[in-house]
Amino acid sequence: MSAFSNYLEDEMNDHVLTNSAFSKPATVYLSLHTGDPGESGVASEVSGGSYVRVSITNNNTNFPVCASTGTPTKKNGQQFVFPTSTAAWGTVTHWAIYDDDGSPAGNMLVHGSFSTPRYVASGKTMKVPAEAISITLTNYASGGMTDLLKRKVLDHVFGGPSYTPAASVYVGLGTALSGEAITEWDDTDYTRQACAFDVSSGGVTQNAAAETFASSVVDADVTLSHFGIWDDASLGNLLYVGALTATKAVAIGDSFEIPDGGLVVNLD
Repeated sequence: MSAFSNYLEDEMNDHVLTNSAFSKPATVYLSLHTGDPGESGVASEVSGGSYVRVSITNNNTNFPVCASTGTPTKKNGQQFVFPTSTAAWGTVTHWAIYDDDGSPAGNMLVHGSFSTPRYVASGKTMKVPAEAISITLTNYASGGMTDLLKRKVLDHVFGGPSYTPAASVYVGLGTALSGEAITEWDDTDYTRQACAFDVSSGGVTQNAAAETFASSVVDADVTLSHFGIWDDASLGNLLYVGALTATKAVAIGDSFEIPDGGLVVNLD
């Protein structure tokens, strides 16, 4: 079980949707916790007894590229070893990865739980085996990042390769969704709309202005049910997909508008 911090959720929303570049840190730091560190990463970190965060070069040796199939997942490719404890550290249940060694605390990037808690007594050396850290992204039931974008984001933050976002993203509408394939509205006057997003806060961003789609001239009583966000006005890659809050039957002559703030992207 793992999750991005609110800090990283905001950075990724802004990186992908507002073209505000996030550069991965050259070095990241693994921490140990005796409880869930939470979204801000300030709770339950081990202290004393010669404990320090482990410095990790942020490359593809330590964080191999995501597999191209299956659930998009980033795992550690090497064993990470903490200093030998000079006092008991307690029962370690969680881990986190930061962009700083703890002086100051830095920004937590991601956190998760170990499959098996471990009590670290004085004189013991805590080792985190290869693939013991597993980082995934979970979508809300209403939709979220496509697997393609999840892989790009995970690789961008941990190990590489870097992901250069599109200069503009485009919102479109669909009549059905199968897996991550959206059946896009095919009315003659329909086009995807370039869409600007607000700066993300708390992992949430929304469209910064209303998006109006042209009146239907062909499809009588088509029912729009889903939205997509692409990196191109007509082709490109589907980045986000989700269900509309309510379906909309569009008759000939009708248009469709997404109000300002009506398109919400929420990372978890």
